[in-house]
Amino acid sequence: MFAQLGTTVFDGQKSFVSFNNEQEAIIVEHALIGRRAQLQGAAIGLRNINLTIFLHQEYCKVSQEIEKLRKSLNTFEILPLLWGNGKIEGEFVIQSLSVTNQDMDALGNIIAAEVSLSLKENVSDDRVNQQEQEAKQNAFAVGDKKPPTKSNRINPEKCNAKVSNIISEIKSHAYQVDVHSLRYSSTPNDNSVILKCLSIIFSGCQKLMDASNDTTSCIYQTSVGPSAVKVQSRAKIMADDVKANQADYLNPFPNISGIKADNYNLQTEVRVLQSSANGIIQSSIVKK
Repeated sequence: MFAQLGTTVFDGQKSFVSFNNEQEAIIVEHALIGRRAQLQGAAIGLRNINLTIFLHQEYCKVSQEIEKLRKSLNTFEILPLLWGNGKIEGEFVIQSLSVTNQDMDALGNIIAAEVSLSLKENVSDDRVNQQEQEAKQNAFAVGDKKPPTKSNRINPEKCNAKVSNIISEIKSHAYQVDVHSLRYSSTPNDNSVILKCLSIIFSGCQKLMDASNDTTSCIYQTSVGPSAVKVQSRAKIMADDVKANQADYLNPFPNISGIKADNYNLQTEVRVLQSSANGIIQSSIVKK
């Protein structure tokens, strides 16, 4: 695998034609009476990634791939970008999508197309709060001075943001499971990583299930709860199969096909969970 954006895996000829990563510093200019203006670094801007993908019917279903990306655009879906070496580039939202049909058959079916995507970085509240605290500590007006009083009041995390973060964590670890399952050979490393990720997925689903039974929760009696139950069930089944392989590591014929089937079922249910919470996730990104 070369890279993975959301649930779209890039490998072989299905890869990036171009990739551009942009980021800028937000600088404020302060006007001073009788003196030259001074600059102050305010923040680091969100990254913008522009990439181009070439799709051909020989190695993928072009129309389905385009439709999947367009659906992510329309639902403001948060898409983790993961490289084949395991490095996570970050989380992004598709800002624009452009499709150029390069070849079509006599019936109008797309044979080959070039897809250009513009991605905008998404930063979770926890990271934003951490950056804000670091900025306050280094601010010119504060320096190394300590405030005279300290409040113990903590602003609670909003329900939609909390649900979005839990699902994002489930998706991220599901992607790791997917990466190791695609090349699964029942090695101790594969088994260890997959079991760790499945444990986190299981725990995240339990949090969603508990919240869906809480009358004060934003996902009370929504489809998120039942979807989380199915993901948790698939995670448990896969964990049991991995443990069976782990216990019989010297077996020359480990149940590799079973693990791949388990992974397919898990990824399917994770996508359903993501879809069931799209409205909640969207509200956590867009401030109304």
